[in-house]
Amino acid sequence: EDDQIVLKATKALLDALGYDVICASCAEDALDLVQQYGQRLRLALLDYRLPTDWNGIRLIQDIRKLIDWELPAILITGDTSINRLNEVRLSRLPLLHKPVDLKVLRRLIEEAAQIVNHDR
Repeated sequence: EDDQIVLKATKALLDALGYDVICASCAEDALDLVQQYGQRLRLALLDYRLPTDWNGIRLIQDIRKLIDWELPAILITGDTSINRLNEVRLSRLPLLHKPVDLKVLRRLIEEAAQIVNHDR
């Protein structure tokens, strides 16, 4: 998430729900964090639209290559463009629209945790 207010609010919310959260405001910072935390990561929560030429789909693909496993991911977007939504659909990643429904977000996080516990 490149909006610092949204990034801080999302982190505070996830912290309050009991999750350990690390945040990045651009793809390059996210990849640096992946280098640092690697196999300890359990889920990527990604904004679809990122600064420069990045998007959440490209970023999770690069993250997965870097750590060499299919890290679960959830995309979030405020974008309603048909082309972008088709790209997300083809990626097969779960998608939440802004503003995010907290119950749905928690359910998707819990589903991802089950995948990680099963696969790891």
